Amino acid sequence: GAFVGGLIFGFCPAATMQAAGGHAGFAFNAFIPIFILTLFYNRTQRTHLSEFFVGASFALITLTALYFGYFAIYVAMYFFVFDLLSSKNKDRFTIVRNYFYSAMFAVILILPFEYKSIYQQITLSHETLANSGRIQDIGQLAALSSRPWDYFLPSIDNPILGKYVFNFVRTHLHWSNISEQTLYLGLVPMCLIVTGIALTARGKFKDVNRSYFLLFSFGALWMYFLSLPPLISIGNATVPTVSYFAHLIAPMFRVYARFGVLVNFFVACSAAVVLTHLYSRMKRTSYYLLLATLLPLLVIEYWSIPPGYALPVNRPPEVYFWLAKQPKDLIVAEYPMSPGSDFAFYTYQFWQRIHHKKLVNGATQENIRAWEFYEKVKDFNNPDTPALLKAAGVSFVILHKEMYRDGLIPGPLKRYFPESVSSVTYNDGKMPAAPFRLKLVKSFGSDFVFSWEEGNN
Repeated sequence: GAFVGGLIFGFCPAATMQAAGGHAGFAFNAFIPIFILTLFYNRTQRTHLSEFFVGASFALITLTALYFGYFAIYVAMYFFVFDLLSSKNKDRFTIVRNYFYSAMFAVILILPFEYKSIYQQITLSHETLANSGRIQDIGQLAALSSRPWDYFLPSIDNPILGKYVFNFVRTHLHWSNISEQTLYLGLVPMCLIVTGIALTARGKFKDVNRSYFLLFSFGALWMYFLSLPPLISIGNATVPTVSYFAHLIAPMFRVYARFGVLVNFFVACSAAVVLTHLYSRMKRTSYYLLLATLLPLLVIEYWSIPPGYALPVNRPPEVYFWLAKQPKDLIVAEYPMSPGSDFAFYTYQFWQRIHHKKLVNGATQENIRAWEFYEKVKDFNNPDTPALLKAAGVSFVILHKEMYRDGLIPGPLKRYFPESVSSVTYNDGKMPAAPFRLKLVKSFGSDFVFSWEEGNN
C-alpha cells in the first residue's frame, strides 16, 4: 500500500507537469510525507524532540519550495484541528503549546535564510512590493486557481488519452497554462477512494484504517477547497472562498492551483490505506493480481512527459558560439527585449552560460535603475534606443527574427497556453529594420548581429 501510494504521489501528473514547466522543486517533494510523519510522531510523543522534527521538516519544505512551505501551513492547521478533536489527551492547552513550540522551531530554522525577504516584505512600500511581484492582483489569483475538471482530465501529453482532451483543455485555460492546470488525480486512485467510501459505509473498515482513510480523504477535500478561485458565482450571488481570505493575509502567492499537488498527496494516502486494508482481507494471489491490473493502468494514465522533454543543449545557436569568442568585457542587448513575464525572456539567460557576456536583458522591477533603463530601450523602433544603448556601453545588438514571429511563447511551448496568449507576437511578427546608426556585423540564419557605424555618436 505504501509503495503504490508513493508511486501515485511521486509521479502524479500535477507534479510532473510542474517540473516540466520549470518548477523542479515541486517535483522534489519528499519532505511533504516526512512532514506528515513528524506530525503523527509528535501527536504520540509531545516532546521537544518531536516538536523539533515537525519544525525541521516544515523548514525543509519551505527552503525547497516556498509555495509548498506556505501550503504546509494549511496542512498543519488541518492536522491541528484533527489533533484537538481526536486526541485522548483532553488538555487542549498542552496541544496548543506543543504546536506553538513546533512553529518556533520552524521559525528559528527558516529565519537565517529568509530574514532579508521578510524584512523587505514588512518595510517596503505597497507600490514597490506590487511592482516586484510580492503583492499579486486578485485577478491573477482567479486565473491561476483550479477548476473542477482540472482534476479529472489527463495530461494533453498522454500518448493515448491526450488527444481526446487536447481541444477542451486548451480552450478552458482561463488565462492560465497547462503546466498549472494539469491536476489529474487518475482513475486508479479514484476507484480506490470509491472502494474506501463503500467500505466505510458498510462498516467493513478496521477502526484504525477507517480513521486514516477519513483523515486523508477530508484532507484532500480541504486542499481542493483551497485551490478554488477566490470568488465563485452561485446563482446571482458571488461567494468568497478560502483563497479570497488567504490572499488578504499572504498577497504574494498567486497560484492556488498548486494546492492540487497536495490534493494528489492526500488522495495517494487514502488509496494506500485502502490497499493496506485489502491486503489484510484478500488472498495473496487475488491481491497481487489486483496490483498487476492496477499498476499498468496507473502507468498508462499518468504518462504525462512532454514531447520536448529532452532538448539538445550542447548545440547552442551559432550566434552564441561567435559571441563567446569576442573580447570578454562586453555588453550585449538582444531583441525582442521581452520582460520577465514572457517565456521568451528565459532564452537569453539560458544561453548566457555559453557566451558569458553582460546582458541588458534581465532587468526586474525590484532593480529600479535597471528597470527604468529597460523601459527606455525595450522598443527597438524607438529612434532614441541606439543612442541610449551606445551611451550605456553596449557593444553588440542582436536581433532574433524567429523570436519576433514566435512572440511571448517559444514555439515548442505554445501548445501549453491558450490561443489568445500563444498567438501574440512581437512587432506584428516582423523584425524591425536596423537604424542607420547600426551596421550588420554577422548573420547566423535568422539571428543578426549589429554594431555601431565608425565615428557615429
